[in-house]
Amino acid sequence: MVRHRAAPAALRRRRQRRPRDRGHDPSDARTAKGQGGRLREDLPLEVIEAGFTDTSDSTSLWVPDLRLIVAGDVAYNDTHQYTAETTTETREHWAQAAEQLAALRPAAVIAGHKKPDAVDDPAILEQTANYLRDFNKAVAETATAEELYDRMLALYPHRANPGALWGGSKPAKPAHS
Repeated sequence: MVRHRAAPAALRRRRQRRPRDRGHDPSDARTAKGQGGRLREDLPLEVIEAGFTDTSDSTSLWVPDLRLIVAGDVAYNDTHQYTAETTTETREHWAQAAEQLAALRPAAVIAGHKKPDAVDDPAILEQTANYLRDFNKAVAETATAEELYDRMLALYPHRANPGALWGGSKPAKPAHS
């Protein structure tokens, strides 16, 4: 993973150019729901390039002072992961990317895909990696897309979006004629 620091001064200049921000007090870092709160502009922000996860060129954001990760496509929270564009190797890379984010020891992780009421718990990084490894194991142990789908549904029966699971099962186990 590649990490970049975003310069706070550059962020301030960018925000000053946006008309909708005029009149916004940057010292007001409200985060209440519906308040349109923003992170304080003096907080360092790092962009972490994860490479291929559920698709190419995935990135996450790390706010070290808050110990916050905005994980993007690297983490899923209680929803079946989109694996249709992946291979066994890229799923393992994705699992490792989630583990590398977990190594930052975040206090909160906001997943790119989640059930609306799911808690932004850092444990979702480990859960994401486990799901991918379970998927790889199931690919190796099943003969058809239907068997793969059924196996993963048995392991993760309460996750949202089983359509994503079916969409990933078909290319992982293509029908042979």
